[in-house]
Amino acid sequence: MLELHRYKHIDWKPSPVVALATSVDGTAIAAGRGNGSIEIWVVSLGSVGWHCELTIPGKKDASVSCLLWCPSRFSKRGRLFSSGLDGLIAEWDLQMLQTKEVLNSYGGSVWQMAVEPLDGISGHEDGACAIDSSDQDSAISTDDDSDSKDCKKLSRSSDRDDLQGGLRVAVGCDDGCVRLFTINDGESFVYKKSFPRVQGRILAVSWSSDGRRVISGGSDGCIRCWDARHMRELYRITAGLGGAGIGSYLCIWSILVLRDGTIVSGDSSGNTQFWDGMQGTLLQAHAGHKADVLALAASPNHHSVFAAGADGQVVQYQFVPESKVLADSVKKNDTGIGVALGSRWVFVGSKQNHTHDVNALVVACPPVSEHLEDLHKKSKPRSRRKKLKKPWTEHGQKVSGVVGVIPMLVSGGNDAKLFTYPANAFLAFHPHDICFAPQRTPISIALSLNLQHELIMMAQHEHQVEIWKVTMNASNKQVSSTSVVNPSTVESPPRPGKRKMPDGSKPDSKLRMANGHLKKGKFRTEDLCNGQVSMCNDLSVTSSKGKVKGSSPELLARIKCKAAENITCSAISDTGNYIAISDQSRPRLYELEQQCPTGTSAPTTWCIKKRGLPSDIPSAHCMIFCGSSLLLLAVRGSAVWVVDIESTAVIHKFALGRNPSENHDSDVPPLTNMCTSSDQKWLAIVNSRGFISVFNLEAFRLHWNVPPLDGNYVTSICFQPGDYGILSVTTNSNVLFMLNVNSKNFCEWSKKNSHRLPRSFLEFPGGVQGLSFYPSGKSNSAVAYSSKAICLIDFEKPVPQDNGLTSTDVEKSHFSNGVAHTGKVAMVLENGGHTGSSKNFIIVPFKNPVLFVGYVMEKSLLVVEKPWLEAVEHLPPPVYRHLYGT
Repeated sequence: MLELHRYKHIDWKPSPVVALATSVDGTAIAAGRGNGSIEIWVVSLGSVGWHCELTIPGKKDASVSCLLWCPSRFSKRGRLFSSGLDGLIAEWDLQMLQTKEVLNSYGGSVWQMAVEPLDGISGHEDGACAIDSSDQDSAISTDDDSDSKDCKKLSRSSDRDDLQGGLRVAVGCDDGCVRLFTINDGESFVYKKSFPRVQGRILAVSWSSDGRRVISGGSDGCIRCWDARHMRELYRITAGLGGAGIGSYLCIWSILVLRDGTIVSGDSSGNTQFWDGMQGTLLQAHAGHKADVLALAASPNHHSVFAAGADGQVVQYQFVPESKVLADSVKKNDTGIGVALGSRWVFVGSKQNHTHDVNALVVACPPVSEHLEDLHKKSKPRSRRKKLKKPWTEHGQKVSGVVGVIPMLVSGGNDAKLFTYPANAFLAFHPHDICFAPQRTPISIALSLNLQHELIMMAQHEHQVEIWKVTMNASNKQVSSTSVVNPSTVESPPRPGKRKMPDGSKPDSKLRMANGHLKKGKFRTEDLCNGQVSMCNDLSVTSSKGKVKGSSPELLARIKCKAAENITCSAISDTGNYIAISDQSRPRLYELEQQCPTGTSAPTTWCIKKRGLPSDIPSAHCMIFCGSSLLLLAVRGSAVWVVDIESTAVIHKFALGRNPSENHDSDVPPLTNMCTSSDQKWLAIVNSRGFISVFNLEAFRLHWNVPPLDGNYVTSICFQPGDYGILSVTTNSNVLFMLNVNSKNFCEWSKKNSHRLPRSFLEFPGGVQGLSFYPSGKSNSAVAYSSKAICLIDFEKPVPQDNGLTSTDVEKSHFSNGVAHTGKVAMVLENGGHTGSSKNFIIVPFKNPVLFVGYVMEKSLLVVEKPWLEAVEHLPPPVYRHLYGT
């Protein structure tokens, strides 16, 4: 019997998403959070699985208000800038994971920044910036492939070399001025000039497509059009007149200028308005939101405009040409006097997946396989009563073929979630939650402390780390290995709407959250291998015959960081005696000691002693202990420093330069993950682009360089226990590879099975984020986990053949609305996820977000989870929305 010990006392507080920005080539997304941290999200070639490539930790009491990518000759993605309400503008080094330079805005808090379009670069001083005729044609084109063409054009725009005089960036400041800065390659922001000051704050800025004009919106309810050359106001629009807000009571939160010159504004009254860019007259107004419109975005061909607001909705408006409007009116015999014909922006529909305010919207163009692009083109809008489908799985397998692009809309809000939508088929498919457990708390455990049924667990937070002693009580009630799972104990994942319980009763309405999800429910049990999985609540062991309550965890120590920077990484030794942490300044080493009083009945106490480290060691992005003798730190510049713990001296430095096979940029990617073998001989290091380097710690030399496996990013690496030198690697396409470090080749298991894994595993809910092996000398089984589920893998059993079921089918239980399922779905549940008798690659979903899964004893797993409603209790409350029947 495999026991799962569930731990829920962890302090996990995800931070809201406050800003989003798309890279210059459209392949990456930068997400800024309320705690000042910045995340870089990417999609690997041939996959649609989003992956957090980098995380730049923030600073104490710092926040990000706006993110901006600027073109660069040295990087296809461009240069990343951020601004905040502290009045500072910072450029970020994505290799060193720190700021390059910080400068003052000279106008207080910065609310928004906008870089001029590349089509308007030439003729800065004289203002003779010609509009690209191809852009005007595409604005009124009706070609279905125009989105893909515009995405490819966006990707090629970073290759332009005519950055004459530098790019201009408009900055909206708190003092009511729009300031212009210029930027050149290799240089920082240079202040150029300011527009005349106006009343109130500048909350939104945008450029016209020709670079001649700057459009701004402020807290006074006015939209102003500025001449970028002469720094004068061309016209002013009072958006509040005739609307819900009047004068100073209305704020213009977002401004968008389309390719044909149309100005789109979103204000605090919930209106999305379309204005004539030449005359400043109102074309159309839509009241699609019940609260402030906070963000706007347009599809690459500018045929669709998306608006998001404080009510949690994402709304789509679509451009309808005049010819189509006339044809529709003729069909309806509606051509009488007073009917205004012409091009129109019509309301298409809305989605509400966020529970809180939606603060940011962007459109990205990630590269995908040819078959995914064809699938996207063939998709048709759904009827209102038809069941929604997913355009692709959460993580697709790499398929050879011509690479295409699919425009994706990405939204982020106060609920800390990121959702993606296909921009060309917004209503046809369900949005995809790319971070089910945002900003997971890093968890580490020590297993070799020789404590009976106890372990040491360390949790890393923003400004402190906590060390806990966890006591686990094994179940004294044996469960037969051939026992059949009772369908009434199988919990169905929470679903919106009114649902009946398996016994036919209705759930208590008080247990429902705003979107109808249940807060409570029974645990799930599944047959696993030849035994049974038992879910344990709060460190209790549960079986079908009873539940044993475990002891409460004990807080041993708390180490706080006094610096202003957040903690970047931490590690605990296998024995639990040493703890290392690092912020953006320097690393620190501590020793955890257990003091047992002699001759008294006083309880055992624990103390922390600080150990000195050489002052020349830079801050670390990642660190790990090798036994109790070495501390390995991945520092800036893609180097690994080896520190002897006893003498606290640096005994070796591994320098990882740019891989010769890399042709992306001239920079060196940062290191993101490390692991060591149990015999302390091998060290495996992964950088942000998926390259793996294996070092021999006995000879202190490079042993093997492994290029990206199938061109994908690495999500986890782990050595199998024993001295066999087997390295397990998972990618963001949910493919598992087994590498033999000694022979520098794939293992036989990987050669046979890596490209024929079950479809349910390739579509693993949440994506594989970690591996944990059976703690024995020769491990034949492992547990792969994500924030949504776990999967047990036995390498000695055959890989089950694809049964045509997706992970969504596996997640379904026997009961839905009180009706028992029969047939294939029920058979899969009873057999642990597959219809065969091999019982391998069994997936068990979880109700709550999972932060960590790992073996703690021979047949015991520790599962660290947190109910989502408890994790978001600290967030600002959402806009009140009345629920029917409450």
